[in-house]
Order: sequence, then C-alpha cells, then structure tokens
Amino acid sequence: MDRHRLLVRYCVDIRLNSLLNAHLTVWLARVSCSGNQAKARQNIRVSDVTAPLLNGTAINGTFECDNVPAATTFTASDDCTENVQVTFNETRHNSAVCPFQYVLERTYMAYDDWYGDFAVAR
Repeated sequence: MDRHRLLVRYCVDIRLNSLLNAHLTVWLARVSCSGNQAKARQNIRVSDVTAPLLNGTAINGTFECDNVPAATTFTASDDCTENVQVTFNETRHNSAVCPFQYVLERTYMAYDDWYGDFAVAR
C-alpha cells in the first residue's frame, strides 16, 4: 500500500490592486515522504460592470406659485455593493425674463464601491 500523502496548502493571498479588486493566490503541493513539491499561481480579478439602480419616481411638471411637490426619496441597489448611498442636490434656475418663474433641477446620484459606477436621475 502506498503511504505517501499529498499535502496541498494555501501559501499567500495578495491583493494586487484595490481599484481592480485583483488577487494573487499561491498554492503549494508537496508529497510528504519524498519532499517533491510544485507551486501554482492563481490570479483572480473581480469586476463590476453594472452601475447601481435608482429606485423611485421623480415628479416632473409645471406647478403654480408655491405648490411645488417635495423632493422624491430615492433608494439604490447594486449587484456588488450592499448599502448604496444616494446623494441629492437641488438647484434653482431663475428666469431672466419673469421674476416669478424658475426651474428646480433635482439630481439624485448613487455610487457603488467599485470606484466610479454611478446612476443619475433628474
């Protein structure tokens, strides 16, 4: 009966690039009796190509006097980021012709943790 045992162990896991979420893992296999061994490298790159999804409905329209509806509350979801934060900005653009007319621009943005994927609603 062959009593040689193959030992496989995990040696090191290095995060190569936090922006790309790239990892290098080194494995070592060794026969216990003879000491023969082999190394293997495993490169893993995880990527996120889908921007977060904004959930909500903005109200568009023309409103009289101060009957402008309150800003909508948006939430966001993402495949790779658990708690996506939504930022909100409101800008008032006054009319150059009529002092009582203006446009409210409401912008909702959601960024995921993968450095740059974002969603916008206006």
